[in-house]
Amino acid sequence: MAQVDASLTAVESHTAPYPGVEEEATAGRRPECFSSTLQECLFVLMATMSIGMSSILYGSTTVITAPIGRDLNMTSAQITWINASGA
Repeated sequence: MAQVDASLTAVESHTAPYPGVEEEATAGRRPECFSSTLQECLFVLMATMSIGMSSILYGSTTVITAPIGRDLNMTSAQITWINASGA
Protein backbone atom coordinates (compact mmCIF):
# COMPACT_ATOMS: atom_id res chain seq x y z
CA MET A 1 0.00 0.00 0.00
CA ALA A 2 2.91 2.33 0.69
CA GLN A 3 4.13 1.84 -2.87
CA VAL A 4 0.72 2.83 -4.28
CA ASP A 5 0.65 6.01 -2.15
CA ALA A 6 4.19 6.90 -3.23
CA SER A 7 3.36 6.38 -6.92
CA LEU A 8 0.18 8.50 -6.63
CA THR A 9 2.15 11.30 -5.00
CA ALA A 10 4.71 11.12 -7.81
CA VAL A 11 1.98 11.29 -10.47
CA GLU A 12 0.27 14.22 -8.75
CA SER A 13 3.50 16.19 -8.54
CA HIS A 14 4.17 15.70 -12.25
CA THR A 15 0.66 16.71 -13.32
CA ALA A 16 0.49 19.89 -11.23
CA PRO A 17 1.02 23.06 -13.29
CA TYR A 18 3.74 24.34 -10.97
CA PRO A 19 4.93 21.73 -8.45
CA GLY A 20 5.31 23.20 -4.99
CA VAL A 21 3.12 26.22 -5.70
CA GLU A 22 -0.44 26.20 -4.43
CA GLU A 23 -3.14 27.08 -6.96
CA GLU A 24 -5.03 30.30 -6.38
CA ALA A 25 -8.77 29.79 -5.84
CA THR A 26 -10.49 31.35 -8.87
CA ALA A 27 -13.87 29.64 -8.69
CA GLY A 28 -16.70 32.15 -8.79
CA ARG A 29 -14.54 35.12 -9.75
CA ARG A 30 -15.40 37.30 -12.74
CA PRO A 31 -12.84 37.48 -15.58
CA GLU A 32 -10.87 40.71 -15.49
CA CYS A 33 -12.19 41.87 -18.87
CA PHE A 34 -15.76 42.23 -17.49
CA SER A 35 -16.44 44.92 -14.93
CA SER A 36 -20.01 43.84 -14.10
CA THR A 37 -22.47 40.98 -14.37
CA LEU A 38 -24.48 43.00 -16.90
CA GLN A 39 -21.44 43.31 -19.15
CA GLU A 40 -20.83 39.57 -18.88
CA CYS A 41 -24.46 38.72 -19.74
CA LEU A 42 -24.47 41.13 -22.70
CA PHE A 43 -21.33 39.47 -24.07
CA VAL A 44 -22.95 36.02 -23.90
CA LEU A 45 -26.13 37.39 -25.50
CA MET A 46 -24.19 39.02 -28.35
CA ALA A 47 -22.18 35.86 -29.04
CA THR A 48 -25.36 33.76 -29.09
CA MET A 49 -27.21 36.21 -31.33
CA SER A 50 -24.37 36.35 -33.85
CA ILE A 51 -24.56 32.58 -34.32
CA GLY A 52 -28.34 32.74 -34.63
CA MET A 53 -28.26 35.60 -37.12
CA SER A 54 -25.81 33.81 -39.41
CA SER A 55 -28.10 30.76 -39.41
CA ILE A 56 -31.14 32.91 -40.22
CA LEU A 57 -29.26 34.63 -43.05
CA TYR A 58 -28.15 31.34 -44.59
CA GLY A 59 -31.66 29.88 -44.26
CA SER A 60 -33.34 32.88 -45.84
CA THR A 61 -30.86 32.80 -48.73
CA THR A 62 -31.69 29.14 -49.32
CA VAL A 63 -35.44 29.79 -49.25
CA ILE A 64 -35.36 32.78 -51.62
CA THR A 65 -33.28 31.06 -54.35
CA ALA A 66 -36.26 29.33 -56.00
CA PRO A 67 -38.28 32.53 -56.68
CA ILE A 68 -35.15 34.39 -57.82
CA GLY A 69 -34.23 31.58 -60.20
CA ARG A 70 -37.74 31.36 -61.58
CA ASP A 71 -38.07 35.15 -62.12
CA LEU A 72 -34.70 35.43 -63.84
CA ASN A 73 -35.00 32.16 -65.83
CA MET A 74 -31.82 30.80 -64.23
CA THR A 75 -30.51 27.25 -64.51
CA SER A 76 -29.83 25.22 -61.36
CA ALA A 77 -26.09 25.78 -61.87
CA GLN A 78 -26.66 29.54 -61.82
CA ILE A 79 -28.89 29.32 -58.75
CA THR A 80 -26.05 27.58 -56.90
CA TRP A 81 -24.06 30.81 -57.13
CA ILE A 82 -26.70 32.60 -55.04
CA ASN A 83 -26.19 30.19 -52.16
CA ALA A 84 -22.42 30.39 -52.57
CA SER A 85 -22.50 34.17 -52.25
CA GLY A 86 -24.30 33.97 -48.89
CA ALA A 87 -21.72 31.68 -47.29
